[in-house]
Amino acid sequence: ARRKAAEFAMVTNYTIQTNPEFDLNRDYPLASPGKAARTRMQQNEVQSRLALARQDHALVYFYAPSCGYCQEQEGILKFFVERTGWEVKAVNIEEQPAVAARFNVQTTPAMILIKRGNEDYIPAAAGVVSLAALEDRLFRGVRLLSGEITPQEYALYDYQRGGGMDPQSILRQPQK
Repeated sequence: ARRKAAEFAMVTNYTIQTNPEFDLNRDYPLASPGKAARTRMQQNEVQSRLALARQDHALVYFYAPSCGYCQEQEGILKFFVERTGWEVKAVNIEEQPAVAARFNVQTTPAMILIKRGNEDYIPAAAGVVSLAALEDRLFRGVRLLSGEITPQEYALYDYQRGGGMDPQSILRQPQK
């Protein structure tokens, strides 16, 4: 079994080296400079998409006055609003239980991403989430609600299209 595993690993390495299109290092580099570049590209894509989305998307934040976690999430949300200019509608679930029921919110804190003029929505978070996690979830949710991606492409960034991380790349026509 060890010999077969070693042969498989060697053939895999050979195949990747002779067929660079199979090498995930393009989209997911392991070297530190590549990791830094990947992080910058992801952050730039998230920030620019969220800046565009603030015009036609909003975040509904569900809280309860007695919720200790909600107080922590509110500080993160305040920073998010200052950073992005997004509109956040706060809903006290004790005063507005019908709104919470409409979105099936059963715990606080919770956040729902909505697109204006559309009945569709997507949960953005339940429980306390970091600023980075919130922005990442909103970025993906905005793209999904806008029809830019499918659930199969949920974790895909635009710069990864056509590469090894793109689950649909084999189905797409090559760009000319």
